Amino acid sequence: MDANRLSTKYLNGVDEFIKFVIEHANNSNRIKCLWIRCRCLDKVMTEVLRDHLFIYKIDKDYTIWK
Repeated sequence: MDANRLSTKYLNGVDEFIKFVIEHANNSNRIKCLWIRCRCLDKVMTEVLRDHLFIYKIDKDYTIWK
């Protein structure tokens, strides 16, 4: 979560997280967004979640998968 968004480490972390989400979500097309402004209240498609994680980063207070 603290890696530079342009780094391979961040890219790989986002990809791994998206895979985890797809495997564990009830509906992989409507996932709680972890961007700080969404605060897990908005449900988005995986592509939007990925964009938010790259553009805005993850909410650092996020610790539990829901």
